[in-house]
Amino acid sequence: MKQPHEDVSGIDRSGDDLLSLDMRAVAHRTALAAMATHLHSAVSVGNPAPAVARMSERLRHPQIGDFVLEWMVGLTPRRDLDSRIKAMGYLIEKRREWWTTDEEWQRHLAEELACRREYDPDAELDEDDLERSTEEAWYIQYGPDPGDICRWTNCSFIVVPIDPAEFSNSVGTRNSDGSVTITRDALLADLADSGFQFRLPEMTP
Repeated sequence: MKQPHEDVSGIDRSGDDLLSLDMRAVAHRTALAAMATHLHSAVSVGNPAPAVARMSERLRHPQIGDFVLEWMVGLTPRRDLDSRIKAMGYLIEKRREWWTTDEEWQRHLAEELACRREYDPDAELDEDDLERSTEEAWYIQYGPDPGDICRWTNCSFIVVPIDPAEFSNSVGTRNSDGSVTITRDALLADLADSGFQFRLPEMTP
């Protein structure tokens, strides 16, 4: 189990305008966050079409390397500027880790032992007697510098689709010889996306 921020580092993204921290870019980031939250709301519907269901699934399950937005900050655009800036960027790590650093944990153990020895000078402390808490942490690179990293907990991130082909559904798979293989499931999914309705086969007694 790793400590907070342990082995987490960003990369140089000085050429990526999406991570510009120039104040003139704040309006663009705010607009992008607003569009992402509206898209998330639009696809969060009951009985969605297959294409909409795939979009919703993709938006709600960010992967490492995705451009993401912390959902609650996106819903409250009047949050402080620092939070809004650090709530959007590239997801570089998502993991369960210790709630405190090793140094903080050892300090807690020393304080616990000192407290016990106030009542019993011979008291000893077994680390197994104490449960060290963990939590799920998300690490976001929000700026162009490798050190522009924010650690988030108790949060909910969604994907901000910046790739024009993010939700495209490729029906066929091109083979090495140039031919294309189309599966039954892929063809049915493409037809469903186009608005076709399918009837279940009639059951025979």
